[in-house]
Formats: sequence, C-alpha cells, structure tokens
Amino acid sequence: MELAPPSDPSEKVTIRGPQNQLVVALQTVYDKANSIHVQTLDISHFHKADQPLEHAKNILKYLWNRNKLKKIENDTGIQVIVPKGSTLEKAVVLEFVGKISKEVENSQKDVEKHVENARKEVSETVRGLVSVIYFKYKSFAF
Repeated sequence: MELAPPSDPSEKVTIRGPQNQLVVALQTVYDKANSIHVQTLDISHFHKADQPLEHAKNILKYLWNRNKLKKIENDTGIQVIVPKGSTLEKAVVLEFVGKISKEVENSQKDVEKHVENARKEVSETVRGLVSVIYFKYKSFAF
C-alpha cells in the first residue's frame, strides 16, 4: 500500500502486488480506515470577536498553557492534534483521533466546554489580579 505524504491533501491509496492478493489488501485498507475515528473542532467560531482568528489562537494558547488538552489526552487516550505553523494562518482546527468513536466525540465535547468557559475563566483571573493590585496600591497610598 502506498499513501500520499502527510503534506499532500490527497486521500489516494495505491495498492500494488500480485493480482490474487488485491482483495485481501483492499480489505486491509478498509479495516484500517474504519479502525480510527477522527473529529474536528474549529474553535474560531465559538465567541464573537472582532478578529476571530486571533481570538481563536489566544484560546488555543490558553488551552495549551493550562494543559487542558494534555489532560484530556491522558485521561482518555485520545490524541488531540493541534494546528501549527502556516495552518494557523487560515483557521484553528483541532483534530481528535482515537479508536473508540464515543471517546473521540466526548473528548471533542470536553474541549468545546473548555473553549466556551475560557473567556469567563480569563476574565475572573484578570479581575482577581486587578483586585490584588488595587489593594496593594491602596495600602501604600499616602
């Protein structure tokens, strides 16, 4: 079996070999294709923002820096693929890959919840920091 390189968007599979083994090889391709489940999640559509792509990149940084994605991977065994490089110039799409369809779906829903709550969590963190700074400044006032 020959697959296109990962950089090629083609889904073409070439099967080479003896004629009498082609049916077995084709069945192997189908089995492998059906053994992995993939879901995608474009996080740039969750919040209204003036610059949705930049906002989505910031949400991704938040999820990454807070180890939210790593925790989901460790808890479920699902692989969360994060876009990198030039891919991030177009969209912020996460891919969830695993062997059990329901776990892939649940992992995607968990990340959706984290994305939905990110703005609230960041606002609460900033509000807390502002309060700390205010009280420190107030105690030093003359």
